[in-house]
Amino acid sequence: MQMHSLKSNYIKVLEEDGGISFGGNQGWVIKDSSAKRSKNNIIRAFGCGLISAVDILSYLEQKDNAPGEKTDAERKDAAEEYISLDHYREKINEFERIHFHVSYWLGIPGTRLARKMNRFFRKKKLPYRAKWGMSGKKLLPRLKEMLDADIPATLGIGPGFFRKDRLGLYVTKLDKEGEIEYGNLRYSIKRRGTTKDHYVTVTGIIEDDERTLLEISSWGRKYYIDYNEYTAYVKKCDNYIFSNILYIRKLDK
Repeated sequence: MQMHSLKSNYIKVLEEDGGISFGGNQGWVIKDSSAKRSKNNIIRAFGCGLISAVDILSYLEQKDNAPGEKTDAERKDAAEEYISLDHYREKINEFERIHFHVSYWLGIPGTRLARKMNRFFRKKKLPYRAKWGMSGKKLLPRLKEMLDADIPATLGIGPGFFRKDRLGLYVTKLDKEGEIEYGNLRYSIKRRGTTKDHYVTVTGIIEDDERTLLEISSWGRKYYIDYNEYTAYVKKCDNYIFSNILYIRKLDK
């Protein structure tokens, strides 16, 4: 079995019910009942790309601004701090207003997401560059490359126009002692929901001889996507224009 994962803990937000999220959630933006197409309602409906960008950039800033060299364990300990829900909401609004713009129905197209990311990197003097899209054969190797470099990845699950098919979302089953059992990936996960026309953030990859799972953050929760199901969805219902990744690489000093 092979695993590729981030070196620090992913973004965690303290929710109103006291729970701890796994990444951000556009549904946390307060609904505006006075205007259907208000900025808040547009973010709630079409802001998944914005959330992925906020989380990735927050993660990169967090780890790159940490003083001195740290071990993996020390970096995980440093990332134990939770972000308050109010602070995260402020961050969503700030990023949307200053760095990104979420459009009605379109959200943030992948090419625009890459362009805005690069503008942010230059402004903050972060040593990264982003590019949207690549061939299907390169997609999984590039995801592994990013995770090995401690960089989360935005993954697009395209709209599949005129198709009703959706991509499965899975959660892990636990053994009797409450531990995740990865001995056989075929039997250690269960389907919890489906999605399409959505951006998620890839935070890990787990592989065995039978299956490749992408660990993702979506709607503030941890899910898994079967990579073979993803590629089958793209070939049947969509294309690699919409269903692709935001490839981010760190520049040589």
